[in-house]
Amino acid sequence: MANMTLGTLTFEVNPNPMPVLKPRRPRAKADAFEELCTQDWPETWIGKEVRLPFTYMPATQFDDIDEIDAAGEPVVWNPQFTSGNLSGYTFNVRVWDLDGEYCLGRLDSGTGAVRKDVTLILVILSAIPPS
Repeated sequence: MANMTLGTLTFEVNPNPMPVLKPRRPRAKADAFEELCTQDWPETWIGKEVRLPFTYMPATQFDDIDEIDAAGEPVVWNPQFTSGNLSGYTFNVRVWDLDGEYCLGRLDSGTGAVRKDVTLILVILSAIPPS
């Protein structure tokens, strides 16, 4: 898998593990005396939260994502899927949350500031099928 992109940012490291992506199925329920009323709607990507875990992330990548979050604008997310039913898909998303522990020092073969145990949450606004 190639490195994913978020807006103009190409990730130095990808999430690990990469979650399985599938649309959400909106559902509702309501108690009505001694009955339960339920309603299902068709699957949709809109409003789907995607939780991306990173064991570690360079602090520069974290800061770049934080800037995208601060801008508050939708961006295109390309997870770089090259096989399966989502091959070629991209998504319009908003950064919903970004969190990770600050760590200074050596990690594996690299040096410098890193963030560890990072979680990036994106909210999908729309799916863009391959053309």
